Amino acid sequence: MKRINLGFVFLVFAIILFKQIAQNYNYQHIRTDRIKKGMILSFGSVLLFKSSRIKNLPKETTETTTSRITQEEAKAIQRWSKTKKGKESVVIVKHLPFAPFIFGGTSFYLLFKLIIGGIV
Repeated sequence: MKRINLGFVFLVFAIILFKQIAQNYNYQHIRTDRIKKGMILSFGSVLLFKSSRIKNLPKETTETTTSRITQEEAKAIQRWSKTKKGKESVVIVKHLPFAPFIFGGTSFYLLFKLIIGGIV
């Protein structure tokens, strides 16, 4: 049996842990009466609007900052929540700040190289 490199096992567990943390942070249920301009709706939330006849509801999303909702769309979602098919809450996407992860990744890389393979 070949020797298992513990550094790679640690790396795999670190990636799995990061993915779980990111998934718990990225999506948040929010009451429809608290929806505001600039929020980003999830795919599932936009799908709920497909069968509605209310005007100005968002028709699509990419879950990126380019699909932020407008004031008119926010008001339409609040009107939609009061209809028969409406829901009390929708799911929005919250993006993680980018800079701390660059710093953390660089630090992790340098520490990993120092411990496993000597200095970079």
